[in-house]
Amino acid sequence: LDLYSGIENGTIPISYLNRALKRVLPFWFKLGLIDNPITNPWSNLTLDTLYQQHQPLAFEIAVKSMILFKNTNNFLPLNFGLLKNKTIAVIGPCADNDICYTGDYAAIPLSYVSPLDA
Repeated sequence: LDLYSGIENGTIPISYLNRALKRVLPFWFKLGLIDNPITNPWSNLTLDTLYQQHQPLAFEIAVKSMILFKNTNNFLPLNFGLLKNKTIAVIGPCADNDICYTGDYAAIPLSYVSPLDA
């Protein structure tokens, strides 16, 4: 179901779209994304350039924002030698769902690793 069809057939209330736009449009204007591409300072940047420049910072943020678990009985880090022929359950709505990684961010990430893939 795409957004346009959902709004047209009433399964997605227009108020949802309005609420999302009220959150994101002010930032688009502040960033100059609505401006003329000639005067927009971001228009000459490519995704590859941005990705390469910010990959180290993105990695650092990801590492620092990881969820910590209580390490009862020194269970962590996992000893994969002891886990041979065993399974680990990866559960939850975001175990293997790419939408969970981007939230309401409009851009498509160049890469990501889901908990299931990890």
